[in-house]
Amino acid sequence: MDVVIDTDVLSTFCKIDKLELLQILFPKSTIIIVPSVYKEIRMAMQSGILKYSPPVRFSRVKLEPVERKFAKEIHERKRLGEGDCECIAIAKRRKSLLLTNDQHAQKEASTRRIEYLDLPLILREFWKTGIMKREQVIDLATEIQSKDNIVIDNLERILG
Repeated sequence: MDVVIDTDVLSTFCKIDKLELLQILFPKSTIIIVPSVYKEIRMAMQSGILKYSPPVRFSRVKLEPVERKFAKEIHERKRLGEGDCECIAIAKRRKSLLLTNDQHAQKEASTRRIEYLDLPLILREFWKTGIMKREQVIDLATEIQSKDNIVIDNLERILG
């Protein structure tokens, strides 16, 4: 199953310079970057906020006409950004896993029966799959919180 990544999750792993961890977590998947997400990442790169050098299995894709139409319909009805709508449209149509930290996007994904992982669940997967030891996940979460100014609540519960 391929993986569609939103701007929040992609930028988080860019900021800590650990995009390769996502390839390790999803070894048989292509990690899909939709046009609006790439546009946001490119703007952050041009502003000097991010460094982005996509690993091998990261792939920018174009939306098919039906996906573009679906994304537009979601955008018109929901309070979601263009990137989130494109991610949801592709995840639904291509039966892909969605990586998003946006609660509105998560709710829309659930409504449409799209599997998704948010940042805490991604961290949990590093531990559950044996990619990282518990202490390494805690260190990773600390680094994310420090470099991306995010609060990861209930880390002990996530790793419990």
